[in-house]
Amino acid sequence: MSLDLRTGPARAVAYRACNTCRHCRKRPEVQLFDPYSLQSPGVLKAQIEWEQQEQERRRLEQQRFDAGAPFAYEPQYYAWCAAATPHDFAIDQAVAEAATAPDVERDERGARAREIAKRSLDAAGELFRKAKEGEPDAIEQLARGGRAVMNPVTGEVSQIYTLCNRLNSSSLCPLHEPRR
Repeated sequence: MSLDLRTGPARAVAYRACNTCRHCRKRPEVQLFDPYSLQSPGVLKAQIEWEQQEQERRRLEQQRFDAGAPFAYEPQYYAWCAAATPHDFAIDQAVAEAATAPDVERDERGARAREIAKRSLDAAGELFRKAKEGEPDAIEQLARGGRAVMNPVTGEVSQIYTLCNRLNSSSLCPLHEPRR
């Protein structure tokens, strides 16, 4: 334990890796063919084409991530947080405040962040239900809040996913709950 002259003795910091959290979601990697099938030239060619397509999808997703663009589809190569999806700026702010709070305030701000996330998800569920029924006010609220986008052709409303890398960049996420 160290001593900070401004705040007193420091507590040990519990780092929270997303891959140990029950809210962390990531698509499983797809393997089209088993290794024994690759003996056939046709299957080998299909596997090579698949891998090239995967590399291109990975590159495009990396560009989207690097640009800070929203993910209006479930990411294939990035983990996302079920406790903070659909995206809500209020959750981002509460998590950031809790993660950067002095030790004496971290627990209180973490509890506040968890409460904000719970209320946000409850409200989002109701808004998405109304949006799917075609209620324009609900669609507008979701879009204005950066929580969803609407496909102008089909009218489909898609949630914005909150990526773990963006939400928990300090490894001090107050929404972290260990997997059981």
